[in-house]
Amino acid sequence: MAVKKKAPITFTCIPILGKAGGGVQWDAAANKALCRFDRNGHFTTDDPKVIAKLRKLKYKEPPELQPPTEQEEDQPEPGPTGPEETSE
Repeated sequence: MAVKKKAPITFTCIPILGKAGGGVQWDAAANKALCRFDRNGHFTTDDPKVIAKLRKLKYKEPPELQPPTEQEEDQPEPGPTGPEETSE
């Protein structure tokens, strides 16, 4: 049975740094970079260990940067709102 891989999660360093920009989060235990944020202040990963460490360090996961979930993909597009116009 195939194991389904989880969707990657995007983190942002903007709330921590106060501005967009690249940066490195250092993993002192491994003595190497845990992740490198791009020039927009974003980092995307599907590694559960990295995700857990970034969450522990209080990095934010902006909803607008996340991929849609399976449940959201199955939802039909909402129709027009408001009264229907009829032509006579």
